[in-house]
Amino acid sequence: MPQEKLNFSIPIAENDPKTFFNVLKAPVCYWLPQKGIDFKNWLQSWNQYQMPIAPAFTMQGKFALVNQFTQEGISIVDANFTVIEHAEALKLGMEIFQHTFGKLPQIHRLSSSMNGTEFSVDLIHPACKYVLNRHGVYSSFSEERIGYDTPFLRDTSENMRTNRRDEPVFNKEISDEYFPFVRVSNYLKKNRSFTIEMGYYRYKCSNGMLMGKRTRYTFRSSYANTSLLRIQEGAFHYFRNIKQRLIKPLETMWNLLQTPLAFDQLHLPAVQMFYDDLKREPYEKRLAAINYMMHLRSRYVAEIGLNFNAAMNIATDLSHHIYGDTFALNRSQSITGAWMSYFKSKNFNPTRFIQEAETNLERLQQKENAFKLSTVLEEDEIDEDPIF
Repeated sequence: MPQEKLNFSIPIAENDPKTFFNVLKAPVCYWLPQKGIDFKNWLQSWNQYQMPIAPAFTMQGKFALVNQFTQEGISIVDANFTVIEHAEALKLGMEIFQHTFGKLPQIHRLSSSMNGTEFSVDLIHPACKYVLNRHGVYSSFSEERIGYDTPFLRDTSENMRTNRRDEPVFNKEISDEYFPFVRVSNYLKKNRSFTIEMGYYRYKCSNGMLMGKRTRYTFRSSYANTSLLRIQEGAFHYFRNIKQRLIKPLETMWNLLQTPLAFDQLHLPAVQMFYDDLKREPYEKRLAAINYMMHLRSRYVAEIGLNFNAAMNIATDLSHHIYGDTFALNRSQSITGAWMSYFKSKNFNPTRFIQEAETNLERLQQKENAFKLSTVLEEDEIDEDPIF
């Protein structure tokens, strides 16, 4: 897959009725066949003439949500469900972005399900970015800086293959740009939460990464017994003082840059992160994913160097390759963000991690399905309720 830089030019088409339609609440009615009528014949008659042949009843405590543009019902919800139209969700996300970063954002990615019940948008701005280089991380919208010229190095025992002397840990000319994004996920159906998340896109190849719930950059709200105003107030309160903490995940990215990893091991972190997903795939698809990861190594070594930062970019690239712009991409980006929390924890041991990844890689390469192993990540490091 060719590299794709971030897209800053997607217009905000709020007048597009396929996505930004008005929603009506309507009572839910149903019909029951009269006694003595064969149900199959009754159903055929109803389908043929589109008219009830028995008394109508109203379902108590339920409403149908209707797309006013198409005049079609799209879901059934409880009476206390708060309808937030997608245009309202987009506006709130833009306000949160402007409040946090001081710029009115642009759309990078927009997704909507076929029936319009699911909506997601990623908002970014070209002037709001962090620059990562060998000296640290610098913000384009604040005076913050982290990192030092002295490398941050993890323990690398004899069990990890070391790099040759002519292969530097990182490219000293590296200058990576990371753009924070605000993702808004809105639903017009039951059993979901309204969500605003913050993450990062890497400019050079449009890799996305969510920060994970441990960094507390995710706001969620139930649709039950609330209002758009209450959700707005809750979101602004949640993100009010978050700018000072946004640089923390980039500090981990800088530490990843300083932690060496041999060329023939660069794909192994991606194997470990996505092992549970890949093992469910057919043998041919597993091999294709492994070959793709190995193919990416040369690209990221040239750009970044022989380190865990390059390995992280292989993983985020793989997630985009597997999921594209589908709703499942959200979960895969959460996995990489959660792994970063694991990396900076005291429990992370590079040698043991690589050994476990090599074992899992052998299992994925077996023709029969790999049996389930306990994941390296703790359960509470991954969102318990994935957005998509």
